[in-house]
Amino acid sequence: MKKSRFTRLPGAIAVSALFALPVNVFGQNGLLFDGDFESGTFQGWTPGGENGGFATVAAKGSCFSGNDTTAISFNGNPTSNYSALLRSNAAGETGSVASLRSQPFEAGNGIIFSALSETASADPRDHPVDLVVKIINSSGDVVSEQPYRTAIVQLAAGCPSEPRDTAFSGHFIDTHHLAGEQISIEFNQNTRNQGQGYFTLIDDVIYIDSSSFLLSTSQPRAVAGTGITTSGTFFLDPRASTDPDDAPIELNYSWFINGENSIRELDVPCVNLNSDFQLGAGNHIATLYVNDGFSYAADTIRFVVPESTSTSTDSSDDDTTDDGADDDTTNTNTTTTSDAGAVTLTDPLNECDINLDVVEVDNSDDDGDINDNSDNGGSGANDGSGTDTNSAATIVVTGNPTFTIGGDPVLLVSNADITDSDVGDSVQSVTITISNAQAGDALALDSVPAGITSSPSSDGSSLTLSSDSGGGTAGEFESAIESVTFNYLVPSGDTAVTTERSVTFRVNDGTVTGAPTTLTITVNGG
Repeated sequence: MKKSRFTRLPGAIAVSALFALPVNVFGQNGLLFDGDFESGTFQGWTPGGENGGFATVAAKGSCFSGNDTTAISFNGNPTSNYSALLRSNAAGETGSVASLRSQPFEAGNGIIFSALSETASADPRDHPVDLVVKIINSSGDVVSEQPYRTAIVQLAAGCPSEPRDTAFSGHFIDTHHLAGEQISIEFNQNTRNQGQGYFTLIDDVIYIDSSSFLLSTSQPRAVAGTGITTSGTFFLDPRASTDPDDAPIELNYSWFINGENSIRELDVPCVNLNSDFQLGAGNHIATLYVNDGFSYAADTIRFVVPESTSTSTDSSDDDTTDDGADDDTTNTNTTTTSDAGAVTLTDPLNECDINLDVVEVDNSDDDGDINDNSDNGGSGANDGSGTDTNSAATIVVTGNPTFTIGGDPVLLVSNADITDSDVGDSVQSVTITISNAQAGDALALDSVPAGITSSPSSDGSSLTLSSDSGGGTAGEFESAIESVTFNYLVPSGDTAVTTERSVTFRVNDGTVTGAPTTLTITVNGG
């Protein structure tokens, strides 16, 4: 696995650097008109909007939001001073749409652009805005309309307040089927959260002519998970994330944990690294960001850091009967603390930035304590000196879901059964994932049972069910699983995919994550 060493969230690499493209060249590879907006005004572009939505040019280092935007380095380019900015009206109405349309040009093989959208760190959203790119022909007709998910920066309220930076994501618009025709492209943006007029920055709009190669357009899929190493170290695990074509670069990962101001830059970060990364006991939310060099995806997971139990020796003489004997027969006092089992690692890279391809997860616990994952055998093996109580929960699901394109969503499961031999009825979370998800697939809860929180991934291909209290009953989660639905809305311009979908279910009991159970969805054409 490639180790990421980014100093900020990974978006796409700067596409102008990738192709070493000349600047301000039209009719061959290069910026589309003033596609880097470095003139500080729109040249070759027409801003517009509906219901007060607008487009303008934003200057680096300035405050162009109610949140702190002063640290955003436009597409990571030190010489870049401007980006196009699209956002809803001042009231942040969802029906307020900003637009930015290019002048007509002769279509080549495609267009590349970079983008970054805003969300508030006090109420972070992994899908804060809708960004749609339209291709318009010489008659003014919309010939294609495609939504795009951009990289997201979580900004602190007030400007200036707490500067934060995040890399832009890169995106490709395929126009090879229109090569030689006169077209325009139009960016349209609106907030998805009423009252929050989040912006989107557009930069480095690059033209790829008809003689150049076509770029891969596959989207990576982010799947956030957790794991425990052989030494009992709890870490955030991105290994289930996939990229259909493994191009143009190997997947890179970063994490953002709510309540922390810094991005965790390791592939598999330990939850408690050092004084800079210490989580207290309780419920936490982490967002995984993956990037394949052009496209960006995110997934959110909830996890619980349990309180730890420490034992101290009491050497005092508790002779309460004045008989000369110490009445404290155990000489120990057990106290529950809230240090979350935190450890200070002298070399966190060696402990946490590990090659998980060769590290086995040790779920044995022969000291009889399911909370600390320690092995009192001394050699690291289960020597039988205690009871191995740290077994994984199992889940059995039954159902024969068949979805018809154009029809209503269907329930995935008719019956779910969760069992765990060591922690009884307690369940921390259940993750449901479509392993071969197609664009337009979506998992959702038909109804949300009391005490259960539903956290869908940004692309709808996975769903994490969590207990509001940090430890729900198996029955509560079984009811929630039996309420999960599947839907497939074919994206505009795409061909419907009737391939069977494979869905996996995994249960975490607060200590370990069990083996996956798989169910298949039949998809019929409408």
